[in-house]
Amino acid sequence: MKKLYVVYVDYTTEENPRPFYVGKGSESRARSLKRNNKHSSIQQKFGIDRRIVSSTEHESDAFENEVKLISELHTFVNDPLSDEIACNMTLGGDGASGLHQIEILCMDQTGIVVSQYDSVQQAATEHNVKPEIIGRIASGNGRKMKYVNGFTFMRKDGLTPVVRKANSSPINEIQVKYTDVDGKITVFKSVNVTAQHFGVHRMSISAVIHGRTDAATQSWLVGGTLSSESHTRTPLSAEHKQTLSFANKGKKRTTEQRSKISAAKCKIVQKLDESGKILEEFKSAKDAQKALNVSKSTMLYIIHMNRVYKGFNFRYK
Repeated sequence: MKKLYVVYVDYTTEENPRPFYVGKGSESRARSLKRNNKHSSIQQKFGIDRRIVSSTEHESDAFENEVKLISELHTFVNDPLSDEIACNMTLGGDGASGLHQIEILCMDQTGIVVSQYDSVQQAATEHNVKPEIIGRIASGNGRKMKYVNGFTFMRKDGLTPVVRKANSSPINEIQVKYTDVDGKITVFKSVNVTAQHFGVHRMSISAVIHGRTDAATQSWLVGGTLSSESHTRTPLSAEHKQTLSFANKGKKRTTEQRSKISAAKCKIVQKLDESGKILEEFKSAKDAQKALNVSKSTMLYIIHMNRVYKGFNFRYK
């Protein structure tokens, strides 16, 4: 019996289902619902309805259909037309076996093509890196890594996107404004660029912007200040500040004060079934821990790592 390659689409179980992932693989692979971390999160929040859309004995046809559906349904995370639930980290055709089928162009930093490879694997071998690194850069999902040994890569079929959704930028991509002691303003396009300019870690930049660190104590700012209009923190209420201040100062507290501190720190934990329906809510991870009769570390592991425990999922509200 010949092996079949199936292509499937994962939809949410909402009233108006939305596609969020396209996959290709064997029939047994299609039966497994575990993919990347974002896929697990969307699956828990909106449910999952996996639909097999094609089945073929030819793997190349399956890859071609996968690429087509990812493009048509906009399930690639960097597709400018996708929404927040898109879970495909590549444009398709580059799974474990697909690494040998994508032609790759190698370019210098000016955009001139200097060489061409028949596969991701060949390019990785030539540049002495892992195939996954070449694949991510070529698919526009290289994150911080854009170059290898001074070269960048793209798919010869031209499917590499050049537009990133503005509303999907993480915290390290916000604009940062630096005002020196003379009042001169310099705007940096991201936290990372700012960190490179001053020669410090990006967390130092973030700490100053958010007010966690006093700019006046940072010698590398040379008396200047940092700010960002594209990211502001929601200030705590006066009552919330006063409640938490007891915990920080280590004062002897009354039962009422301890209750307020505990309530301020607690996060509600939700218990969900396999379809994503909320079955029960706990006031805190500690209450959930007691209900399940597990240790604190086990409870936190189940929540943070999206693990299924006795057929149920648990998450913070």
